[in-house]
Amino acid sequence: MKGFSIALIITAELLCRAAAQGVYDEKPLRGNLSDLPFAQTGLGREAHRFANAEVNRYRIYDYYQRQAQWHIEQAKNPAAQETLLLPFTGLDGGRRGHWGVTNEVSIQSLKREKPPILPSMLSRGEYGLEYMTFPANESVIVYDLRLPGICRVLTSARLISPPGPFRGAVDCWGFTIQAEGKEWLQTIQPEWSAGSQTIAFKSYHTNAGEIAYRHEVGTSAFLEQISLDGKADDLVVIRRFAFAEGMPEMRFNPQGAGIVKKVADGFYLAPGQDGGCQHLLQFGGGLKLSLDTNGKTFVLHAATRNAWMEVRTWKGKQDAQALARINRIPARDPLQTIQQKKPSFPQTIITQGHLNADPAAAKGAYEIDDINLPMENPWNQPLTLSGIDFDENGIAYVCTMVGDVWRIEGLDNELKQVKWRRFASGLNLPMGLVVVDGVPHVSCRKQIIKLHDQNADLEADEYEQFNRVELPLSAENGGDLRCDADGNFYRNGGVGIFSISADGKQVKQVGDGSRNPLGLAVRNDGLVLSDSSEGENYNGACTVFESMHPENTHSSSKKRRILYLPRGIDSSPGSRIFINDPRFGPLGHSILGLSYGTGTWYSMLRDENEGTPQAALCPMPGEFASGALRLAKNPRDGQIYCVGLDGWGDYAVQEGCFHRIRYSRKKSLVVSDWQAHRNGLLIHFHEPVDPASLQREKFFAQQWNTVDYQITYGSADYSARSPQEIGHDRLQITRIIPQQDPRVVFFEIPDLLPAMYTQLHGSVLDPSGQSFTLDFYATINRLRADFAGAVASDAEKPDTLVVREEEQNGNTYEVVSGFFDKKVGRDAIKRPIANKIPWTAEQLDYEWVRSNVIEQKCIICHQAGTPHDLSTYEKLSAKIVPGNPNKSHLIGMLKTSTMPPYPLPLLDPSTIEALEQWIKMGAPKERKN
Repeated sequence: MKGFSIALIITAELLCRAAAQGVYDEKPLRGNLSDLPFAQTGLGREAHRFANAEVNRYRIYDYYQRQAQWHIEQAKNPAAQETLLLPFTGLDGGRRGHWGVTNEVSIQSLKREKPPILPSMLSRGEYGLEYMTFPANESVIVYDLRLPGICRVLTSARLISPPGPFRGAVDCWGFTIQAEGKEWLQTIQPEWSAGSQTIAFKSYHTNAGEIAYRHEVGTSAFLEQISLDGKADDLVVIRRFAFAEGMPEMRFNPQGAGIVKKVADGFYLAPGQDGGCQHLLQFGGGLKLSLDTNGKTFVLHAATRNAWMEVRTWKGKQDAQALARINRIPARDPLQTIQQKKPSFPQTIITQGHLNADPAAAKGAYEIDDINLPMENPWNQPLTLSGIDFDENGIAYVCTMVGDVWRIEGLDNELKQVKWRRFASGLNLPMGLVVVDGVPHVSCRKQIIKLHDQNADLEADEYEQFNRVELPLSAENGGDLRCDADGNFYRNGGVGIFSISADGKQVKQVGDGSRNPLGLAVRNDGLVLSDSSEGENYNGACTVFESMHPENTHSSSKKRRILYLPRGIDSSPGSRIFINDPRFGPLGHSILGLSYGTGTWYSMLRDENEGTPQAALCPMPGEFASGALRLAKNPRDGQIYCVGLDGWGDYAVQEGCFHRIRYSRKKSLVVSDWQAHRNGLLIHFHEPVDPASLQREKFFAQQWNTVDYQITYGSADYSARSPQEIGHDRLQITRIIPQQDPRVVFFEIPDLLPAMYTQLHGSVLDPSGQSFTLDFYATINRLRADFAGAVASDAEKPDTLVVREEEQNGNTYEVVSGFFDKKVGRDAIKRPIANKIPWTAEQLDYEWVRSNVIEQKCIICHQAGTPHDLSTYEKLSAKIVPGNPNKSHLIGMLKTSTMPPYPLPLLDPSTIEALEQWIKMGAPKERKN
């Protein structure tokens, strides 16, 4: 992924979901790949509420549905009866490369101008590093939880958040936060040791921005608090340790100290070497302390509950006057910090929701409610939401990529008073959250952090590291976080799915790794659904796969994959959720899935299939304002909430999003179960269907596969019948057979094959005559035996899916676009070139462009009143970006030979150069004299 450091590549799991070929920018805009209506990016947009957003300007909507409906409508047209149908064009209709505009570096939906006010405690970068800011002292301390102790002190310092990787003025994901300043102290070796026992960070407490660390040593623990006095060369670092929970024998060796001198009872001076830091150590409260034989190391023997030790560190003189001044500086007592617990963020922000906000879902059984985010907040904090869960009272907790957790009340029926409190801050790239016994647990980098609100002031005051064992490297970056019925936690990573025991003390691998997994679903019994991203290394498509489980021990599917996601529906999967709640209506016992790439959702139907599980999906109406990332159920009402963010590879129109999927109790007809037999598909609806409406000519079925390449990124769509041919196989539905149960229908398809993708589309009526659309997509890993009562299939037909694997196939976008060019003959005829038009830079203004180019070459298609009117300066300006010809769609269309349209003559390269020069000059309307 270009433009990122190695550390960010490792950390930015979300934003490097599928690094596209070439640089991070979209290809020049070209024309539609096909003249057929379902391949036109300008059609089929009416039902989509964000279609007019710039990011969706050339987005292709509902490709497979429109393709199916077109073929149904062309049933009597002999020219439309091909058996090998067109493949998916690609995002943005294949008009701007493999990823379209979602691959563009500057497509960030909200370009914040003000950087956030960073918290006094911030975890970022390498695991274990905590940044503590002291603005009054103009200093930053870097604390290493692995030592534990201070590893760096910077003076004349601050934390900064440079512009993010997508060219915004503000990094809305927290990737680039860093400390800058003058190095004052750097610790090389741990200062503390306890013989054979480990000194381990356990938690830290907050008190209005102050931090007290708690470290465990066997069954004992001690506290540490850091404060500063002065600044720059006069800086003094004061550390106070409290041993109220007992203490084994420990050793403390101040960084860089020489031979220790006793200066008074209870006072020792550890002078610095070679101009290093001086350390003044004081102790009391019953602490017993002596010096090791090396004269440099303090040995702490025993402690009462009141025992304490202070270490003051400075640079400069060590005479009596300096020591007296240093000793007068007060230290902060960590015992007071953990007792006082004053909030850092007392403000409550109120937003409102918008009920039934998506017209596409307004008439159905599931409406979409939008919940406004506190985009304007006192800290300028971005709202890139990356996790959500609820407590038993219906209070929501959401985390953000920048490290915050927000507590949300007021998620009632009306959503008129939604109250937001900033509950926690400074976490290390949180990517998931669950609430257990009322306590939020957050998935961070190599940690699960447990957030306690011990004084019930609606803000976390203790940040506890829940996992007591080191998480595997693949889980280091965090990911989605879910629990099973026994309280075990689950996270996914590049080399595996991992289970962490309910007490945080054990970790084990329960599933395979995958390419950039983003989401999880966990069933009560521990079955896990993870995902893999399209890319190289034998990932021709995005997939959903299972953990190891008794139900799939003997599965024949590759890597226990149960669902290959059609790219036109889900180009980058988010999370999933198992629902077991009748309050959610007909989907109350299904699986819901999110598409981060398209900001949409779908129901999933898992068929255990005699030991080779497989799944299907049905797209649901409604869209979300950002890349849809996480799902959670509100236990108070059983409704489902979705959060998400804008990152890379999505069609987001907002920085973050918060939505409710609400069962409206309106009539619906949804698929509740399915089976794939050798001779057809058995579909179970949750309600009866009208058998008279089941007419063959109203239904359509097709199949296709993709290829897992080792090197090539992604894959074109290939025939399941003829694997070397690009395209979809049209399937003949020979009969539709209603079953005795009026909710069950068998679609007889004798030619049905095992395939990665099988679509069944049509319209169905319920007994009242209300019409519903069936749009169903299945992965068939293995076909069951022939369904009784239907025509038998060919006995020689395979019944098990074999995934095609190859080393490479060049560039997927070029393969797909080349196929379409060949299909319509664009590759067979050499286009004539129009005459060269003389020009100089001084001549270039709108009048020159109008008279020499628009009127002469373009007016046939672009005259006044046409859909792409270029007859005025204002109309033409909509197709260009003044000063930037590379971002101007007009230039892209000309350079890709899609304008003027085939087979008209192309513009001479010199004329295109003139247009580029005019745009570089700012596209002046008139020449300057």
